[in-house]
Amino acid sequence: MTQQHWAQNQEKTNHWGIVFLLTIHRYLGRLPFRIFMGPVILFYWLMDKNVRQHSMDYLQRAQSYGLFKQKPTLMLSLRHLAFFGETILDKFLALTDPDDKATLAIENDQMIMDCIVRKQGAIVLTSHMGCLEKLINHGLQQKETELVVLMHTKHAQQFNALLRDRNQALKKIHFMEVSALTPASACEIEAFIARGALVFIAGDRVPLASEATCKISFLGKDAHFPIGGVILANLFHCPLFSITCWRTPKKMPVLSGQTHHYTVHFGNLSNGKNVYINRRQRQQDISILMKSFVKELERGLTQSPLDWANFYAFWSPVSETKKDDSKEYSC
Repeated sequence: MTQQHWAQNQEKTNHWGIVFLLTIHRYLGRLPFRIFMGPVILFYWLMDKNVRQHSMDYLQRAQSYGLFKQKPTLMLSLRHLAFFGETILDKFLALTDPDDKATLAIENDQMIMDCIVRKQGAIVLTSHMGCLEKLINHGLQQKETELVVLMHTKHAQQFNALLRDRNQALKKIHFMEVSALTPASACEIEAFIARGALVFIAGDRVPLASEATCKISFLGKDAHFPIGGVILANLFHCPLFSITCWRTPKKMPVLSGQTHHYTVHFGNLSNGKNVYINRRQRQQDISILMKSFVKELERGLTQSPLDWANFYAFWSPVSETKKDDSKEYSC
């Protein structure tokens, strides 16, 4: 049976359901939010066997890699989904609540701060772990720095619309849907880079319209990672960074109102230098950069393995017939 691509999954979040849970948190706090969220998470986990299957697949690979001491159980899978539910709340609070008490520690950011100071644009590979929005909120304080978030699907439209309704400051953050890199979108991204913007693009999800991937060992087994971020960095000859984000401390009582704290770690994939891929060893150069990204991702997961929220068949095979990803656009 052919696995459905993650981008073809219907969005299961409900706008008014999210509003209800956010209202509960706003007036009653995090503990009542957890109490109301519990049945929602349990229902979703029970009704969607794919979520359970993909969660267990990841947890088992993580355990084999040494991230868990004991064999994963279904209860750990349920906790994995609950972890994600809490992160959804933190994402909203990071960008909508001026009194958000969650703290953020930033590691290894000197090179990217140097780029900001000299107004040099850069590509930043992100992953689906932790709360990237905490970093975006921090970036809003850099008033002269534009932030661009590239998205491969329309799944996040409701999420982004709700955020913008609650925080007008988000207008300085540009959300771009780039299911495929077209000449028009390439020129638009180039303009942002030229103005010194930081362009964020996921490094751990393959776009539906692209098979431009690189096969790399991840948690002990080969998986396909998208190379779009590397291609963009080479196209515009700018630095390439990565970020991983995890929750700290790792554990807290379930029935508590404790606020989460996050750590963001920057990886200097191109060592702060502009990316120039040698056409004669194109595949090798791309592989080196993507292996560095995967190493950063695995490093982050050692800190908090439940923070990775890719609930689909991540290790499923991708067609070996690659589309031509070498085409470059001049603007």
